[in-house]
Amino acid sequence: MRMPIADYAPSPIRIVHKMLEFSRIKKGEMLYDIGSGDGRVVVEAARIYGVNCKGIEINPKLAEISRNKVDRLGLADLVGIVNGDIFDFDLRDADVVTGYLSPLAMELIEPKIFSELKPTARFVSHDYGFPNYRSSELHLIWARSAYFPWIPFPVGHFVDVYRMINVRERKKLSNLSKVIEKEVRTAKKLNGKTPL
Repeated sequence: MRMPIADYAPSPIRIVHKMLEFSRIKKGEMLYDIGSGDGRVVVEAARIYGVNCKGIEINPKLAEISRNKVDRLGLADLVGIVNGDIFDFDLRDADVVTGYLSPLAMELIEPKIFSELKPTARFVSHDYGFPNYRSSELHLIWARSAYFPWIPFPVGHFVDVYRMINVRERKKLSNLSKVIEKEVRTAKKLNGKTPL
């Protein structure tokens, strides 16, 4: 198992609720939380929406805390907590994937997310987006910081929602426009004018 690629920083519960709301998760769908920490996302998803969830957490102590919370709340039939590395798991059955990861972690998991998630899936991220894809939606939410609880006022948090079906199309269109621009530049060099 590799070293963690992001420090533990829990999302404020208000942000968790907004992430789930924006994901448009519904009963019968499967949610994965990567870097699930103390299990707050999977617990709230199961408690409020009644969905099946899996939390993947690399830190064994946090995974154990999560399992105890799930058992204490009687949610073991809906929630599974796995102590492991996200790169060892197949996400093809996920309908929603959530995460609060560092910019480096987002960059490292980007190829996995966009190669494995099905077209109807959604990825919902707290604060950091993927470096090579624009999100379908970007929300600014004000909430007290769980990471800096001594700050006495709400802090702005970003929530990015990536809907695979239109995010992939945006990437394709973006690449297509770059190809066209390159062809036009080449034609200008050759002819001194654009052939369009």
